[in-house]
Amino acid sequence: MKITPFAVSAALAACALPASAASILISGVAGTNMVTMTLSGTAQVRSDDAIEPLTSAFFNNAIDMEFGDYMADASIQDVVATATGNMMISNGVTSTLIDGIFFDDDAFAPQTDDFGFRTSGSLSFVVGQDLAFSGSATLAYDITAFKPTSTRIASFDSTAIARDQLDLTVEVLPSPVPVSPALPMLGGGVALLAFLRRRKG
Repeated sequence: MKITPFAVSAALAACALPASAASILISGVAGTNMVTMTLSGTAQVRSDDAIEPLTSAFFNNAIDMEFGDYMADASIQDVVATATGNMMISNGVTSTLIDGIFFDDDAFAPQTDDFGFRTSGSLSFVVGQDLAFSGSATLAYDITAFKPTSTRIASFDSTAIARDQLDLTVEVLPSPVPVSPALPMLGGGVALLAFLRRRKG
């Protein structure tokens, strides 16, 4: 059997992960004890289920997912962090606010650190339906609680609503450069000299 370049390309495409359509970005400056989470894009539902208003700090198969090794703080175990902002999840008919995020560092299996949404309203979804993610929110965690990484929801997590279609990225932002108090004074001195020169002229 002759193997053509086209056949090889087709085989590789069939084995590749689907292109990511939705993303979660966690970003922040170290030492500020505050991160921003931003959601964007859509992902196709992989299993029928429903989200009820959730506050539980336990893994919930309806909406919780296993990502790669993105947690750095092993003391974060089954915690729901308050999300202050306007992050939303929608099934095309109903939208609900995401006002909490479930974090769990799986120290015994770091490749499966857990992540999940906690919502203030109910939302149902069926296989093949698109879920849209949008908005941003702040959480009272330092960025050092997470590892700078880009990881995809684990493909073996069969209960995940958006298996193979949701990426999580952790980005450490640079600290702002403080402005020296001497700089404004220097600028004022230069302006004064220019003024005096104009008067002499």
